[in-house]
Amino acid sequence: MLPMYLWVVLGLILCIVAFCILYYQLYKRHINRVLANGTPTRKPMPAPLHVALAVTLIFLLCSIGISFVVGFGMGYRALDGDEEGQIDVNTICAQIKEIQEYVTPVESLMTVETVERNYEPDCKIETFRLYEGLMIEQDGQPISVSDLKEGQFVSIVLLTDLGGVEDIFKIEVIDREA
Repeated sequence: MLPMYLWVVLGLILCIVAFCILYYQLYKRHINRVLANGTPTRKPMPAPLHVALAVTLIFLLCSIGISFVVGFGMGYRALDGDEEGQIDVNTICAQIKEIQEYVTPVESLMTVETVERNYEPDCKIETFRLYEGLMIEQDGQPISVSDLKEGQFVSIVLLTDLGGVEDIFKIEVIDREA
């Protein structure tokens, strides 16, 4: 089943096509009458090309309006949480075990032991890729990967999309003794 706005667009296209066909038939009738009588009428009809251009412009404006209304509605539904496809945000508190700086020119690896992850009692070792430009902060100030040290506690904010792909959004160094 097609969404409602597609039915509206298809109906609008059907109306435009019907209007153009009807106008073309009326235009042929008008031209034949003028040719049969030999005298021009008081009100000439615009050429079908001009009418088609005007109808196309009206169609484009209606399409823009419909797109705006549909996008506005879908945005509010997504904002209210009624839509599928929300991003899941998780926070890990972990202790840095090892940092391998610049494994590639734009990426480093950080191995951490989780202290708590969503209140799970298990501690496990995880390795994350740290990309160039990743937001890393300490006391609200941005720092680089080289400023991270083994044994520091960090808070890692992870974003998980619908496909289950987990990516680091932000790392913040926590002032906590080991």
